[in-house]
Amino acid sequence: MAKTTEAKHKTRIYWKDYLYIAPAVLFIGIFFITSIFYTFRLSFFEWDGFSTMTFNGINNYVNLFQDPNFLISVLNTLIWVVCSMVTSVLLPLLFAIMITRSSALTLFKNVFYFPTALSATVGGMIMATLLSTYGLPQIFNVLGKPEWARDWLAIPYVNTFIMILTGVWQGIGLNMLLFISGIRNMDSSP
Repeated sequence: MAKTTEAKHKTRIYWKDYLYIAPAVLFIGIFFITSIFYTFRLSFFEWDGFSTMTFNGINNYVNLFQDPNFLISVLNTLIWVVCSMVTSVLLPLLFAIMITRSSALTLFKNVFYFPTALSATVGGMIMATLLSTYGLPQIFNVLGKPEWARDWLAIPYVNTFIMILTGVWQGIGLNMLLFISGIRNMDSSP
């Protein structure tokens, strides 16, 4: 008899724990999931946001797949995902291995962690200033390389890789610290 009362008490406490996450679950359910379904529903209509909606069927999807800009954006997204995933793991791992074997561990950790402390806006502004016509191109003009003095952000394929490198540059510090702590905690026994 005592065990069943104790089991009921534990069950009540167990269900009370879910009340703490209930507001977050409701918030996600109401605003996130319903917006996905509403957006999917809107994709079958022609609507400018002000006039009345007219049903368009799958014509929006037909037009989407016939648009050459859509295929370019899908390709750019795939390039972005693959490059950023690979470089976000390999570069911090390489730096973590090099830094753990260095005598200036604290200096290197601070240097590589600094971009992580910047906001994404500041990091983007730094890169935009560095690569626009009054950044690196001016340095190349001074060095006597006018053929390299161009607006690097205006070149379509170059700016994609610059944005990838900017994202990797900002995230390299945190990933590197995680790898350093993992390397230090590895068991060195055979």
